[in-house]
Amino acid sequence: RSESRCRVSRRLAAVEESVMASQYNLRGAKGNELAHLEETSSAHDQGNLEDTVNRLVADVATHEEALGFAAETFEGFKEEMKLVLEQWPSQWP
Repeated sequence: RSESRCRVSRRLAAVEESVMASQYNLRGAKGNELAHLEETSSAHDQGNLEDTVNRLVADVATHEEALGFAAETFEGFKEEMKLVLEQWPSQWP
C-alpha cells in the first residue's frame, strides 16, 4: 500500500511540475497573459518545453556575453581612473 502511495505521489509531483513548466512557458511567450485551457494540453507541453529550454539557453548565453563585456569595460574604466588619479596631483600648481 505504501508503495502505491509513493508511486501516486511521484506521478502527482511530475504532473504538477509539467503544469508549472507549461504555465511558465505560456506566460513568458504571451507576455504574462493567462493561458487558455486548450493551450495547456499535453500535446503542446513537449514542444513548449523544448522551445522554452532553447530560449533560456540562448538568454543565458546572451547574458553571459553581456556580463563578460561589462566586466571588461569595468576593468578598463578602473585602469583609466587609476591613470587619471595618478596624473591629477601633477596637474595642480
